[in-house]
This record gives sequence, C-alpha cells and structure tokens, in this order.
Amino acid sequence: MRAGLAAMHILVVAHNIVRGDGQGRVLYELVRRGSQAGHRFTCLADRFAEDLLGENVALIPIKPGFERPVLFKVLRFARLADRQLKRLDLKPDLSMTVGFTLRTPMDVSLAQFVHAAWMPVLRRYQSELSMAGIYQRLFTAINRRAEAKAYKDSRAIIAASALVRDNLVQFHQIPPKKVHVIHNAVDPDEFQEKTDDLQLQQHALDVRTSPIALFVGDIRTPRKNLDTVLKALVHVDGLKLRVAGDLRGSPFPALAKQLKVDNRVEFLVFRNDIADLCARSDFFVFPSRYEPFGLVVVEAMAAGLPVVTSKTTGASEVIRPEAGFVLDDPNDVTGLSSAMRRLTEDAVLRAQMSFESKQIAKRCNFDQMVESYLALLANLTIKH
Repeated sequence: MRAGLAAMHILVVAHNIVRGDGQGRVLYELVRRGSQAGHRFTCLADRFAEDLLGENVALIPIKPGFERPVLFKVLRFARLADRQLKRLDLKPDLSMTVGFTLRTPMDVSLAQFVHAAWMPVLRRYQSELSMAGIYQRLFTAINRRAEAKAYKDSRAIIAASALVRDNLVQFHQIPPKKVHVIHNAVDPDEFQEKTDDLQLQQHALDVRTSPIALFVGDIRTPRKNLDTVLKALVHVDGLKLRVAGDLRGSPFPALAKQLKVDNRVEFLVFRNDIADLCARSDFFVFPSRYEPFGLVVVEAMAAGLPVVTSKTTGASEVIRPEAGFVLDDPNDVTGLSSAMRRLTEDAVLRAQMSFESKQIAKRCNFDQMVESYLALLANLTIKH
C-alpha cells in the first residue's frame, strides 16, 4: 500500500459490503485495507461484514425490509438512505456509492453495471413476455433512468472496465475524463491455496477420462449466454460441461435435452465454492453477452483454469492469448466450439494456459486495486 497519503474520512453507501458478492467484495477490500492504512470509513449498508468494524470503521445499518422483489428493496433502500443522511451531521472528505443506491448526490460513483447498455441486449434475446420477463424490463428501465442521474451528479466515476467506461460515454454522454478505469481484483494466494489442496485430493480420487468445462452464473436470463455454450457443446465430442446456477425457472435444462447434450451436462444448484468447482474442472467457459467485469473469470484464472470468454465481458481486457480465448462475438457458435475443442483435445495447451492464467491473476490483486482507489480518492480530496 502506498505510503504518504493523508488520512481520509470516506462515507460509503451501498447495499452490500461483504466478501461473497462481486461489487460487495470490492467495497469490502477497500474498507478493510483502507482502514488498516489509517483511513476512516462510515458505512451505510444493508449487508455488512462484521469483521470490518473497528476503530476506523463505523456502520449505520439500512434495512429496507424487502428481499424480493429486488426492485422494491432497491427503491426502499434509497428512501431510507436519503432520510438517514439528512439526519446525520456527517462531514466526510469524500462520499461514494455504487450506481443508483440513493438519490443524494455523491462525490464518487462505482460503475459496476450500466443498465442502459444491458437494455438493448435484453430486448434482443428475451422475446417472451412472461411476468418474469416484464419484471426484468421494468427493473432495467427504472435503474437505467436512476443511474443516469447518479452518474451525472457525481464528481468522478470509477468503472470496473474499459467496457463500462465506453458504455457510460455512449449511453449516458458522460465525459471520458470523468471516468477512471480500475479493474476488479482477486486474492490469488488465498484462492490458489484452496484450489491446489482440492486438486491434490481430486487427482488422487479422480478416474474420469473426459475433460470437463465449467460454467458459473445466472441461468435464468439470457445475459450469461449459456444457450450458445450448449449449442457449441454439440460440436465438441468428448467434453462434459458443469453448470452452476439457480435452476428455478431456467430454460436451459430443456434446451440441453432438445440439443441432445443433456447426457454430457451436469446442472448444479447455485454454489459459492468456486475454488472447489474449479479444482474439478479443466477449463472455464463464460461468453457473457453483457458483463461489466466478471469477477468469476479472474477467480477461475487464479485457480489455474484456461478461460474462454468474449469481448463483451470486461475481464477479457486482462486476458492474454497465452491464457485463453476471447471471442469477438459472444454468439459465435463456430468460434466458441473451436476454442472449446482445442482445450478439450490438447492437454499440453491446457497446462500452458493454466500457468499463464495464474500469472495474470497474481497481477490482478486487491492490494493494487485498493492502492489505485485510494490514490484517486486522495487526488479528488485535494481538488475538493
């Protein structure tokens, strides 16, 4: 961590400041490592990691009272957070939040998703007008409008990828100089230690002969693009696919059966033990149609898995050709099946890419991410 930064008091307003959540993990590491470096944090949050509390970290709980539907929770949280800030006599050096979290203008907004960029993709691939489909469009439309105001009202935006930066410029006309790209990160040592132990156990017991690809993500919507993965699997003999995601209302088990690959696809319930899944897999496939970053991609690389993804996934920006395949078009069945086939048939290539994946993940670490955050926040404080 860079020395010499003056201690700051930072107000953070977010739904989640926890380890087991993508954007929540970013804030968790910022608060944890930033407070250890002497900075003070006041946090307004619904879900909060209690181990963060200490001399430099204070929590003001915001409990919206809703878990489902999420839209009600989001709107209720915003009202409660706005009301709480009016009551408090806080004078932080800087305030920050994630996208649309409240209506009170904040100094810094973390852009981990751009609903305006997702909306056209949703309209294209979700043709059914079921209640779930209508709800998703309503949720996206409301967040798109609220985010636009939040991003324009903030002094600076931290984008999780260059993809997000470009989305902000294109869809919300945000000046490029206002957007700072800081990639999300992973703890490579922690992740690799867990995975190495599990792989040793797995290799001692494993009698499989077929390579296994792993897919992790929401499989109830078209965003993560499991349909294209299943279509590509048809053309890759000898490959099995493990899918981890919430099966409730998912159309993909039926699609696997329709494509006659259901005997090679194992659908698992949603799981957080990504290290365990990676230890039992040979490569990771994730051609998401819209993914602002995709922390799971870097986690898979930290576990030593070659990856197959697409340019519409922000994490693709850190991948070199030696570590995986990045498709120009996430819907390219031919290109996807070709990449999956190469990794299925070439164990030497998998081993080479495994090594390179680990090296990239080591550079995408939380120390560097938090250092970049704090340096930017300090610079904004000076200009305040």
